[in-house]
Amino acid sequence: SLYANGARNFQLHNTGPLGCLPQKVSMFGEYYTAHDENGCLNVFNDAAKVYNTGLKKLCAELRTNLKNSTIVHVDIYSIKYDLIANHAKY
Repeated sequence: SLYANGARNFQLHNTGPLGCLPQKVSMFGEYYTAHDENGCLNVFNDAAKVYNTGLKKLCAELRTNLKNSTIVHVDIYSIKYDLIANHAKY
């Protein structure tokens, strides 16, 4: 493993809002009627949120188990969703 070979600094980022990807919206938009206020598909965003919750818990476990290491969790989902929801301000 990286840790066993001396790595001590790790950055893990979660997944973005998958239900906002144009590919998902164009392929599945007519099959899934549950869209949010930004036109994103809830079913895919909900799946991303479940994954992201698990990853955040894993980061906490790694901080406990990997002594003298730095584990940085980056919340890409929130960053990207903010860009989508508030695109006019960017």
